[in-house]
Amino acid sequence: MKSGRLRARVLIQTPTKIDLGGGEYSDSWPAAGVGTYAWAEIAPVSASAMFAMGIQGATASHSVTMRYNEVVTSLSRIVYQGRTYYVTEPPIDVGARKREIRFNVQEKVA
Repeated sequence: MKSGRLRARVLIQTPTKIDLGGGEYSDSWPAAGVGTYAWAEIAPVSASAMFAMGIQGATASHSVTMRYNEVVTSLSRIVYQGRTYYVTEPPIDVGARKREIRFNVQEKVA
């Protein structure tokens, strides 16, 4: 992996479970700016508009590449330049060498 490609300083956040009592739990995201920072490459993959069933909005898919980091899971989200991207699948350890991971994210646009 060439470090020059990793130009985006991203914030990695993972939700925590909050006990609501009575066996119920709720996911809570950390406050803005709280999480793990890493350098990454974010490349657009596709964009689509959703108008079916009265849903208005759009989604944009991106591919993220970064140095190996065990913090990223399929439950994580990435924040970059005020935009939030949700991880859509577990990260892939490229070459199974624990040097580089690649995963897809989706940004929901209002």
